Amino acid sequence: MWRSVAPILIICALGGLWHGWKQPSKLEIKPDELGRVQLYATTWCGYCQAARQYFQAKGIQYVEYDVEKDAEANRRAVGYAGPGVPVIVVGQDVMHGFSVEEFEERFASRAQ
Repeated sequence: MWRSVAPILIICALGGLWHGWKQPSKLEIKPDELGRVQLYATTWCGYCQAARQYFQAKGIQYVEYDVEKDAEANRRAVGYAGPGVPVIVVGQDVMHGFSVEEFEERFASRAQ
């Protein structure tokens, strides 16, 4: 069994190392090219607030769903990423949590 699993583990490990060596993208995200951005959030979450401020500063239009007040939005958010906020959905891509660096790394390629 280990003979069949070992190559897969090696490839995954090397892929992880390669990802760590990549330089973060320096591209500017063009808001109109992101498409519809959905933010599943709460009013009290600091990371949710950081995402809101970032989107507003960059002119990125987004639709926000309060998962505490909207049971259907809560069900969708949990379905996308499990419990916790924020959950950010851009097209088919789902991001759990928020950091500027991760958001830009994931979505800067859409600005090319």
